[in-house]
Amino acid sequence: MCVVIAGLYLRSGFGYVFDFAFVILCATVLIPLVAVVVALLLTIAGTLPRMATGWIIGACVIVMLAWLPPHVGIAMGIVVGLAEGFLGAAVATVALGRFAEAA
Repeated sequence: MCVVIAGLYLRSGFGYVFDFAFVILCATVLIPLVAVVVALLLTIAGTLPRMATGWIIGACVIVMLAWLPPHVGIAMGIVVGLAEGFLGAAVATVALGRFAEAA
């Protein structure tokens, strides 16, 4: 049903046969891709420490709320989250005394 609706609303200019074929092709590629990404995220989320992950996600949400256009807020949240993660990893490496052994 969704393929029919998407094919009717696509209107690429090449006709309905091309539109339906394109929608079916996108669905056959994107659905397994999304399934793999979700499985990967769930695997990663299962191995993360809960409290540290909560602090990082909380900081990202606060940064995202501070920026008014949503696309800027999401990008800033991701940047701050990555910077916070790398900084935390560097501090932990230095604090444990294994900085010289780090690759």
